[in-house]
Amino acid sequence: ERLWNLCGSYITAVSQESDLRAKGTNFDINTYICLRREVSAVRICDCLFEYVHGFDLPDAVFEDPAFTAMYWANVDMIGLANVCYFFYDDERLY
Repeated sequence: ERLWNLCGSYITAVSQESDLRAKGTNFDINTYICLRREVSAVRICDCLFEYVHGFDLPDAVFEDPAFTAMYWANVDMIGLANVCYFFYDDERLY
C-alpha cells in the first residue's frame, strides 16, 4: 500500500511542478524542498527495495525518529545531487 500511495504522490507532484514551471513560478526554499522530495522519485525507489525483497517495513519503523531522520537525509541527499548534476540543463531550458 505504501508503494501505491507514493506513486500517487509522485504523479501529483510532477503535475504540480509542471504547472508551476509553465507559469514561471519561483519557489521559496521550503516549497522547493517539499516538491523535490516527491518529484525525485527517491521515495518510490526506496519503497521498491521492500517490494523486490518481499517484505513490508512496519509503520512503527517509519515512525521511529532515528529512522525518519535517516530516511529524509537520504531523500534530500539524492535530490540535492540530482539538482547539482542537472542544474545547467534546467537553466538552459528556461
